[in-house]
Amino acid sequence: MNRECAVTPCDSADYLTSAEDIELYVQAIQQQIDACPEQGADLILLALGVVARAKNKVKLSKKAGLSRQGLYKVLAPDAKPSLATVFKLVHALDLKIQIVANPAGKHKAA
Repeated sequence: MNRECAVTPCDSADYLTSAEDIELYVQAIQQQIDACPEQGADLILLALGVVARAKNKVKLSKKAGLSRQGLYKVLAPDAKPSLATVFKLVHALDLKIQIVANPAGKHKAA
């Protein structure tokens, strides 16, 4: 018996309709980063892109001090934005970056 299965594309941004949704999404990304710290930078940019798609990009680009094209470049796959640009985008998304000490013994061996 041969069955065909249809897969419907899904964008996480479609489900981020409230500040609480965004907070839970960011927490889930943080858990992924904790599990795979070597992928942290890529996961952060991926998450920022998802949250940006959930918001108005025109207002977001103005608030971040970026052109619309600049915003797309920053969020493009394989982009390597400066830390200053990431901070501008984080602020424009009404998020914050927090650095906390990792409890003793919780570091992954390299």
